[in-house]
Amino acid sequence: MNENVILEARQKFGLLFKNLRNKKRLSQSQVAEFCGVTFQTINKIEQGKFPYSVDLLMKLSVVLEFTINFEMKEIGDDSRFILQPSQRQGFWTCTDKENQIVCNFEAGKFNDTQSFSFLNDTQFSAGKVATIMREFGDWLAQNHSDKV
Repeated sequence: MNENVILEARQKFGLLFKNLRNKKRLSQSQVAEFCGVTFQTINKIEQGKFPYSVDLLMKLSVVLEFTINFEMKEIGDDSRFILQPSQRQGFWTCTDKENQIVCNFEAGKFNDTQSFSFLNDTQFSAGKVATIMREFGDWLAQNHSDKV
């Protein structure tokens, strides 16, 4: 997986953690004490500069009162996705047959050029759409890394 994607996710989560902590009027030291880490660790997490464990994430969810939802799904199911050259020169089209969603992207620039289209009127929650979009990227990275 692209390190920039991981860094961006850490930064977004860090900002979320900081906002939740401030909303609860807790200091970094108070959160750190509850989680069994130093305030420097909490500071680095909030800055997106610390790769934290699932255990620490669960402790943060308790002290900051937010819910964690995990979806364990095997990626790489060749029967779910179809990748084919697009009609546009230098672009690819990936279709998710299960959810009837199509992703178009420029070869070698998936993160910068991806666009999604829905093939039917199915309504998805924002969380479900985000999950599906992530699964496109995960499947492509695992099975067609030369294209993304």
